[in-house]
Amino acid sequence: MCQIFGLNSARPVSPQEPLRGFLCRGGGTGDHKDGWGIAYYADGTHHLNVQKTSAFNCRKAQAFLGRDILTRNLIAHVRKATFGPVDLVNSHPFSRKLWGYDWVFAHNGDLHDFKPKVDARFKPNGETDSEAAFALLLSELVATFGDTRPGLDALAGEIRRVAADIATHGTFNFLLTIGDVMFAHGSTDLYWTRQTGEPRRARLVDCDQWLDDTVYAGAPIVMVATQPITDGHEWHRFGKNELAVFVGGSPHDEASDVPLLDGYDLLQTTRVRSDLLEVLSQSHAI
Repeated sequence: MCQIFGLNSARPVSPQEPLRGFLCRGGGTGDHKDGWGIAYYADGTHHLNVQKTSAFNCRKAQAFLGRDILTRNLIAHVRKATFGPVDLVNSHPFSRKLWGYDWVFAHNGDLHDFKPKVDARFKPNGETDSEAAFALLLSELVATFGDTRPGLDALAGEIRRVAADIATHGTFNFLLTIGDVMFAHGSTDLYWTRQTGEPRRARLVDCDQWLDDTVYAGAPIVMVATQPITDGHEWHRFGKNELAVFVGGSPHDEASDVPLLDGYDLLQTTRVRSDLLEVLSQSHAI
């Protein structure tokens, strides 16, 4: 099956070092050599780069790792083809527009006997079960909320419901991003870790290099991966059919509010977690 990786941060950071380790799994330390892709948000828009080659042996992947990129939200994918041929149109992540926002999705796992009926605007371009699941998820959101954009907690509740239904067809680990918000769903193997800005000595397990945590100083960061990409960080395994929401480098607690972020109007402004507000204030002062 495929592997996925995500990074969510309180302020724009460079994702290149952990990405370097993860992309080694695309034909280097893993046999996921049937395509790769990276999607990230920067400067108020999303950027998507997909290829049908092995990431480990791809010059374009190495060129991407050499670019100067800053982002608060990113997902990456390396593919091992099961459903659908090795083709650019079947490489993750996939992107669609809903409520004026760019939604980006990547999946790890296999879904069997899965031929959902979907809204015509989300009809898959390729032949994977993954893109079909993405299409069904968006279709169900439209069926529930129509053209009215929901608040974050209502949105998370509906995603959780649809994801549990889809997971009855097989393995459904996925990452879904909207602007600065990341949804992560664990069906079998999915892990997450959070760093609060205090540098720690951690090693990238796939390329035997030390991760320079100092570049993330002062910014809470969450990383999500099919399997942990570092030694030295505390990784937490998702429970079966667990959905987590990450905003500003922190897990979102439905009992508390978060500030408005650039990529998605969360419709919740009454209270602000003090740690996140402080980080955002410091970044604006720089």
